Amino acid sequence: MGSTTYDDAAQKELEDELVKAGRRLHSLPSSIDEILIHLEKAESVLARVWQLPPSSTEDALYPVMKGLISDKLLRHADENVQFVVASCFSELTRITAPKFPYNDDDMREIFKLFLVALRPLSSESGSNYLRAVQILEGLATVRSCLIMLDIDCDEIVVDIFQLFFDTIRSNPSSNIINYMETIMRMVIEEIDEVSLDLLRPLLASVRMDNKNISPSSWELGKTIFEGCGTKLQPYLREAVTTLNLNVDDYAPIVASLCQDTSNVENMELLDVAFPWAINCYLGILKLDEMATNRELKWDEKVFVSDHCKHKELEKGARRKPAPFQKMALGSHSKAQCRFPKIALGLRLANFAPLITMVTGRRALHRLHSDAGTCTTFVCS
Repeated sequence: MGSTTYDDAAQKELEDELVKAGRRLHSLPSSIDEILIHLEKAESVLARVWQLPPSSTEDALYPVMKGLISDKLLRHADENVQFVVASCFSELTRITAPKFPYNDDDMREIFKLFLVALRPLSSESGSNYLRAVQILEGLATVRSCLIMLDIDCDEIVVDIFQLFFDTIRSNPSSNIINYMETIMRMVIEEIDEVSLDLLRPLLASVRMDNKNISPSSWELGKTIFEGCGTKLQPYLREAVTTLNLNVDDYAPIVASLCQDTSNVENMELLDVAFPWAINCYLGILKLDEMATNRELKWDEKVFVSDHCKHKELEKGARRKPAPFQKMALGSHSKAQCRFPKIALGLRLANFAPLITMVTGRRALHRLHSDAGTCTTFVCS
């Protein structure tokens, strides 16, 4: 009972501090030094708020959120003010995840501010450097970087990729590189289409002459191409043709991805094909409504989806921690990517041998969510 009373008292004290911090942000002094003092107090209090707090804490957060999004702070000309404001927004994004703390337009402005606040990563010291590291860590671990895909921040995504490659030229810290790699891989895997603008910094990083100029950025770019090769391959091939590039000027992975790798892709499919085929046999795989009223064609794509509260897919799916989840070889749609939903697009024909081997026939079972009955679609 004593610990509960202490926790309640501590929570009430935290909420009181949030309310006071919010009031201070609504009546800012003219002195930049005094503004920074108020902002740093708000930053310190926000850092103590847990993710998904109780409703009473959410109410106490509102004045701080409203004060930070004002033009006076969001668009303040002083760079140090921008850094602290960005740090506060990073904390708010963590606290409210998987929800957005603000509307789409405001979130675009916040990500522009993040871009500014990440620049001190190249300095390796100072309070603003530590803030930049914390913002970078939040983008990676809270997966808030994926918000950019929901609110159409394509240009900011490109700028952030370019900033990453520029930054590690002077600061090749392993932690920094790991966060950057995590963010870049998540964005590439979840993005609807990889634009030529997004490919440019990736290609520039793995030019052979960059291997000696900036070994860290060269290694990062090579790692991204290797880890996201399946997603990048068709866009890379098109870019090489469009830009008339000589693949020999780039890391070997570029030439490898531009070659016919269908055999390699088929081997990668086997990584999930066997459990997927077993699930077909057991009739526990849910299909989208596309298959409700007609037979499935053997060469068409099927999209498998399910909410995380169901357990049907767990045997065959490699789940990532909530709130963002993804299944191997496919990704959920942009509009759904901050909710616990997984989706996978596959051609049934890719699994013909395995389904036949496991089930003795080419059959796909569909479990109806409404009636709980199983219908078999036989594919000839």
